[in-house]
Amino acid sequence: MAAQRWLLHHLLDLLPVHPHAFAYVKGRSVAECARRHLGAQWLIKIDIQDFFGAIGERRVHQVFRAQGYQPLVAYELSRLCTWDDRRDDVDPVRKDRYPKITAYQGGWGGSLPQGAPTSGVLANLAVRPMDDRLSDIAARHGLVYTRYSDDMILSSGDPFSRPAAVAALRELTHAVQGYGFEPHARKTRIVPPGARRAVLGLLVDGDVLRLTPAFKSRLLAHLYGIEKFGLRAHQQHRDFASLAGLVHHVDGLVAYALGAETDWAHPVQERWRGMLRAQGWSLD
Repeated sequence: MAAQRWLLHHLLDLLPVHPHAFAYVKGRSVAECARRHLGAQWLIKIDIQDFFGAIGERRVHQVFRAQGYQPLVAYELSRLCTWDDRRDDVDPVRKDRYPKITAYQGGWGGSLPQGAPTSGVLANLAVRPMDDRLSDIAARHGLVYTRYSDDMILSSGDPFSRPAAVAALRELTHAVQGYGFEPHARKTRIVPPGARRAVLGLLVDGDVLRLTPAFKSRLLAHLYGIEKFGLRAHQQHRDFASLAGLVHHVDGLVAYALGAETDWAHPVQERWRGMLRAQGWSLD
């Protein structure tokens, strides 16, 4: 973990990622990603199954090689950033090449583990060629393209048609599969005019971003429960493991709301901070 954090801050965070990738990038956010689709009439949504698990050690090795590292150094770095339970298996090619260094004889079975410090940025770097390809397809169909981790969104603010959307989705799906990923069938869909058009949980069918009614209700329910019953009782009622976990969860929801619908969220933030002070809790 310490080695991965060092790599993240001293190398990976300094590398440019695709302009249409928004997750795990400093200065980019869910709200900024969703704003690219404001005024959307049509949405095409593609979700990748097991996104991190599908980015194998060989691709990670190629990322480090592209930065000028020699093969063996890139191999060590890719090993630090990937994981596989089968690493005891011996690769016969490496066995002959490194007969005295048994640690280098394993195969390429590893992949990016979800939640590791380096996984998000490495995923962005590894799939940049796919982002280039999907951006080209989107431009040809008159669509706006963004990717937030494994969520790819394409939108059209102009008149579109279902046959055109189906044709674009077919081409996009084929391209995604060509890069070794499998779209999630239940989460890949076309959203036409008249349906709720949301991107990453934010409504984009108008001129400004809006939080969904369900999100607002969830956040306000937390505030009501904490105000009425107190932090400890609400923590136990909602099955949070600790008070800190509850506080950071609600504070994250408030921060998300501030980034998306500021006018609604500012009074909510004041109310939230006030109830924390009243119950002797500080976020500083």
